[in-house]
Amino acid sequence: MHSNDIVGSCLAITIVIKQRNCRKTRIQSYKITLDNCTQEKALTELIWRVEREKAVGFAFAISPPSDEHLRFVDLLNPVFILVSSCVHAHSPWPVQHGSYIAERGSAGMEPLSLQVLVVVTGSFLGFQWLFHKGSPWVSEKLCKGFLRLSPTQRTEWNSRAVSTIHALVVGLFCLYIYIFDEPIQKDPVWGDATLVKLNVAITSGYLISDLLLMFTSWESIGEKYFVIHHFAALYAYYYVLSQGILPYFANFRLLSEFSTPFVNQRWFFHMLGYHKLSKPSLVNGVAMAFTFFLVRIAVIPGYYSHMYSVFGTDDFYRLPLGGRSAWVISSVSLDVMNIMWMRRIIRGCLKVLCSAWSRKTGNEMETKKTD
Repeated sequence: MHSNDIVGSCLAITIVIKQRNCRKTRIQSYKITLDNCTQEKALTELIWRVEREKAVGFAFAISPPSDEHLRFVDLLNPVFILVSSCVHAHSPWPVQHGSYIAERGSAGMEPLSLQVLVVVTGSFLGFQWLFHKGSPWVSEKLCKGFLRLSPTQRTEWNSRAVSTIHALVVGLFCLYIYIFDEPIQKDPVWGDATLVKLNVAITSGYLISDLLLMFTSWESIGEKYFVIHHFAALYAYYYVLSQGILPYFANFRLLSEFSTPFVNQRWFFHMLGYHKLSKPSLVNGVAMAFTFFLVRIAVIPGYYSHMYSVFGTDDFYRLPLGGRSAWVISSVSLDVMNIMWMRRIIRGCLKVLCSAWSRKTGNEMETKKTD
């Protein structure tokens, strides 16, 4: 008998079919009896089944186990990434001792599901309404200084108001996910991304809305770095929304939104005539610098250390090439801009604090002279 023959074995194949534009999965099982069947033929049939059904994953078990059977498993390495039997507890199929499992990420750009499109569209329309109707109405009622602003200033005011609302909603939701969503903590690459996808969909709708506003009011709120930031984020979020990959890292990036309200409040104080050395402006400025550093800069070593720990693992190689590229490129791009912005903030904060200190010292000297 040929060394590649497997005699009297039964190969049980479970194929998981993901229906397009739907979160449901359909599971089909096939059994192939490998009596006097060569491994190559079994491999051919396995691949044919998976390709024909357009499966996103499969599991198989060979019994009784033997060295020849393990060699058959080795044949699959060039085609599929094999994961040991201690796979994720949330797998859609039961995996027993001696079983192997493989999942395939799509190499192409998959369409977004109907649920995701509904959330993104709803988010986009909601933030557009806040910009054109909600913010102007509330601002006129609560802040008399809004009425004194020019049309250009009102445009930026409404844009920043919407930005603050988005940051608070997404940031708090993100913090909840970070603390209580155990699946993405246990599996940061392939964990259950349901809540993360919802949060990312809300953010994506906001980013598209903000891009539209920048393009239509470029003289008022246009900023090339924000355009780069938004497109880099949308590029990465597309893979999260379409394939549910990298939920932990996507959610981690959204923690940076906690610094946004302080950045916007600094501008609001300026428009309302608060002196930069006034107590509210100083307190907000220090809080802005501290929060920005904490959620955008201080986390960089931990983020990339976690990213590095994933590189080279089975989970990493299961990611589609486009997903890996989006993950790395967007992360580096966003952090380069965060470092640039942090540099500006530090310079401005130090300048204001020095001015405040000089002013305080001068007042004390004047008081002593008067005494």
